[in-house]
Amino acid sequence: MTDKDKQSRRADGLPELGTRGAAFDRRTAMKAAVVGLGAASLPVGSVAAGGSDGSDDVHTLMVTANGPVEYEFTVDGTLEADTVGGDFSADEDDEPGDGPGPYNAAITDVTGPLPEDAGGTTYLGDRYRTFGYMQFDVEDSGYDVNVYYNGDPVAPSDVPEWQTEEGELNLFTIAANGPTEYTIQMEGTLNPDTVGGNFAADDDDEPVENDDGTLTAADETGPLPEDAGGLTYLGDRYLFCGSVEELSLDPGDSSYNVEVYLDERIVSPSTVRNNSF
Repeated sequence: MTDKDKQSRRADGLPELGTRGAAFDRRTAMKAAVVGLGAASLPVGSVAAGGSDGSDDVHTLMVTANGPVEYEFTVDGTLEADTVGGDFSADEDDEPGDGPGPYNAAITDVTGPLPEDAGGTTYLGDRYRTFGYMQFDVEDSGYDVNVYYNGDPVAPSDVPEWQTEEGELNLFTIAANGPTEYTIQMEGTLNPDTVGGNFAADDDDEPVENDDGTLTAADETGPLPEDAGGLTYLGDRYLFCGSVEELSLDPGDSSYNVEVYLDERIVSPSTVRNNSF
């Protein structure tokens, strides 16, 4: 990532609760527009250029952290930086309005790529910082919908109503590989996170070919040190097919939290290193 892309504002710089109505149009065209070419348009597990291990499954990998972390990822097969999918940060216009009854904040929005780019490995989403009592509803869009609470995947029906487990604020993310409408009503705090949650690779995160024919992506990701250690997570995302030869992670400080996601699920780095998928 470039310094400009990694730079984040501090938590107290997040937008406050807005005064707009609860219902909004779908996401901006820039965030929803998807490059429908190459492996990025293929669903997880579909056939692409096969790896040396005979596998034809396309997998997604995200390395995310709340502080600077250097990583190196080597694959014997195919490896591509995903510069389109993985953007789970809220948009600037994702401002909650007043909710009904006891709910002081609410938002209804549509997330995920546009229909013509849906159904593949491209996931887009929205991310919020929450505290208090939440009512969450999501439509059955027919697409793959992933919900994360403090980084861990949960079923939409199992989203905790009391968002108070991690202290003052929690991270709530919804992502999908096709247009999906959701509604959040909050009795408490509902702040759109427009700073963290962007895990798409940058345009210059291109893997290099090694002498033995393997491909390696090596870079640094995460927020800058002055913004590290909190709820702001940034990362890089890749599409790969074949055998993983190496995944090394070197955080700048042992107190930083580094998370690895394989096929949209948080896993131990050893799961990736050992090709246990």
